[in-house]
This record gives sequence, structure tokens and C-alpha cells, in this order.
Amino acid sequence: MQTNLRSLMFALKARDIELYLSNEADEHFVITRLVCSKCNTDFYPDLLECYFCGEINYYLFTCTECGDFSSITGSSRVCRKCYPNKDGEKPTKKYLCTNASCVSNTNSEIKKIVISKDGVFKRGSGLNLSCTYCINCGSPRHEYKSFRVFLYDKEPFDSSNYQIYKDEHCEVEDLIILKKHENNQIKYGYEIIGKGTDAPSFDKTLDKIVVEILAYNQH
Repeated sequence: MQTNLRSLMFALKARDIELYLSNEADEHFVITRLVCSKCNTDFYPDLLECYFCGEINYYLFTCTECGDFSSITGSSRVCRKCYPNKDGEKPTKKYLCTNASCVSNTNSEIKKIVISKDGVFKRGSGLNLSCTYCINCGSPRHEYKSFRVFLYDKEPFDSSNYQIYKDEHCEVEDLIILKKHENNQIKYGYEIIGKGTDAPSFDKTLDKIVVEILAYNQH
């Protein structure tokens, strides 16, 4: 694989894009990302949501006596608001749902069970599940956006040579990222084959390209 193409892979990987080497050739690779089908933002199935109300896990402890929140990272299980002087201290922090209206907080019987299990978001409690909705718009629908990615960085850019390259290497819905140097800066553009885009304008950043290709509706 060419060094420039490998560098592009690392740059996209740094932007949380999943990628795979192609078994077909070393002139392209494959990118994929799980996105919401409605708003095209990232979909996070690795997040946890409360079984009772759907609130996501913010990785906070909740004191069962005063309701104070604190980060679970490096945090003691003893609430210092309730036990500032360590007199008679006891661990009162649990992995509770942060939604005050959740039945795990409002129903005394359910709350008793939740606390006995160390909280809704305690690993293995059985009271949480993988996130089933988009945290941006709330839609439950999601899909993978995938592209074969090619890099065209031949300089100086010539539209005729570029067209020949596309005809010889690419198929419909392949993604070509274009790159050139101008005034000591790197300029980017892109084209999704078959989309009917205009001639490359080299006016994008890699971040902008990632946002726009994820918004592209594939068939």
C-alpha cells in the first residue's frame, strides 16, 4: 500500500472511522461507521441505557441519602456531604439512574431492589441495556455507512487524467478523496462516484468530508 494512502487511513482512524484493508487490491481501503438513519449522527450502541426509562449512563454515582452526584472515576463510595468528618461513615453511593422521574427512583419497592443490586448501571445488574435510540434525535433506526476509499493526489491536478483514473479504478458509490498542495497548505476535496457532483473544488477539510459523506444517502 502506498505511503500516502496509509497516511490517509491513519487520519480517518483518528476521527473514529472504522476501516478495513481491502482483499481486492492495495489501492483502496474500506471505511464504515454506524449512524442514525434519520439524522446521520453517530449511533452509540456501546452506551448503556436504563431499563426502566431509557436514560443513558452518565457514569455518575448517586448518594442514596442526599442525592448528590459524583463521578465514578476515582471517587470514594462515601459521600462527604453526608459524612464530612468520617464519623460513622458508610458507603452510600450507588450506580443509580440520574432521571429523577424514573420509577427506579420514585417507586419505593423498585428502588429497594435497584439499591440491593448496587444500582441500575452496576455491571451485571440486569437493569440496563445497550442504547437503542439516537442520543441526538431519539430515532431507534440506525445503519452502517460504508465506502471503498481511493486517494487521488497526482499533481498538478488535471481533470482529464482524473477522469481516466475514475474510469479505470472506481465503481458507483466509491469515495475518492482528492489532495493537493497549494501555498504550503494541503487542500482536500472529494467525490462519491455516481452522485453527480461538480468538478472537485479542493475546499474541504478532512473533518468536513467525514461529516458530509455520513450524510450521504446510500441505496
